[in-house]
Amino acid sequence: MEENPYESPRTEGDPPVGQKSPVARRLIQGLVLLGILVVLAALLLPAVRSAREPARRSQCANNLKNIAWALRNYAAEYECLPPVYTVDADGKPLHSWRTLILPFIEQAALYDRIDLTKPWDDPVNQHASEVSLSVYRCPSVVSPDNHANYLAVVAPFGCFQSTSSRKLSDIPGDAHTVLLVIEVNEAHSLPWMEPTEAIEPWLRNLDTSWGRGPETSVRTPHPGGVQAVMLDGSVRFLTREELDELISKTSNGTSQLVHIEAE
Repeated sequence: MEENPYESPRTEGDPPVGQKSPVARRLIQGLVLLGILVVLAALLLPAVRSAREPARRSQCANNLKNIAWALRNYAAEYECLPPVYTVDADGKPLHSWRTLILPFIEQAALYDRIDLTKPWDDPVNQHASEVSLSVYRCPSVVSPDNHANYLAVVAPFGCFQSTSSRKLSDIPGDAHTVLLVIEVNEAHSLPWMEPTEAIEPWLRNLDTSWGRGPETSVRTPHPGGVQAVMLDGSVRFLTREELDELISKTSNGTSQLVHIEAE
């Protein structure tokens, strides 16, 4: 067989004709492996995300239990629940109940730095108001670091009164069926020091402002509903139907804020 007169001269060490160099083979193998890893990551990512939500919901429930425990300890010391917020001599709101229970959630040092005689948003309290407290934040809700996702529910027959304290013995109904604190989404979160809460009209409007489908930007904190803590300290997951019942009972002024069947 005659040699091809137009073929480039070969040097010693060149791979046989039709074969790729070791460097080229390793590059192709690396690209194939990278492609496989990308495909596997795309397949596993939804499963990882879905696995994280139960953990976040569990952490959220722990936050609510800690808040309930703090409120009970506050009531044990002062023989009443805290007011929703404190006010000055002119009736102007100063500080939220979340500020008042700081010593009972192991935040006594932070509590001591707050000037309770001046509003929460006064410059003297700015540093404290910017502190992020994980106990007040649901891990499933994306909101500013210094926001709270847990609000006290204010109603004539509820546990909280706007500016006055209420004894536990004065709250009607069974403790395991009376709502104490409810979780809210990012659209309704607020700075944890801000003296604003979930009052009766707010709850009625809540029903129409929380989205159901993926096309809406405002959703419930967890798939299918929200978590809430009852007066006895138990944490319940409220479905859409139970939340509707809560709103209906509140707006109708029943003798109890809400009656959810005990589990």
